[in-house]
Amino acid sequence: MPRFFSKGADPYLDNWLKARTWNSHHPLDMERFWQLLKALKRYQTYSKRSWIPGFRGKLRDAMQHYHPGFSSDFYDQHVSFFAQKAELIHEYETSRGIPDPLVEVNDPYRMSAILRSLVVRRDGEEQHMYTREQVTMIVNEKFTEKYGKNWRERFR
Repeated sequence: MPRFFSKGADPYLDNWLKARTWNSHHPLDMERFWQLLKALKRYQTYSKRSWIPGFRGKLRDAMQHYHPGFSSDFYDQHVSFFAQKAELIHEYETSRGIPDPLVEVNDPYRMSAILRSLVVRRDGEEQHMYTREQVTMIVNEKFTEKYGKNWRERFR
């Protein structure tokens, strides 16, 4: 039996794709798919790698292994459908938690730290999204808007 994802996750892949109705979108089949995603997260985060890179290719390989003989369009459609769901779940799981100081505007120090840590790639190099001056200006604007111009008194 080939390994597609990991020793821990592949039994869940097997459980989902071996079901005759795996692509019916029936709640029980979708439950097996959700279990696969949970297994991917659980059994592959220990290595600090995300399971998303390569997911589409591995999923297609697994579909072709378990259900050979279909058209390329068949695999494309099913990989696209399930990969979009997986990517959405992954984005949800990796989004910043709450409370989020950028949204709640309740801690100027944490807000500054988060804004200062944001980076973008430009010309192949990571650069801070905001300068220290821009961070100070953004924090001041947000806290003045929420707490008034004397907001600093409140957060000493």
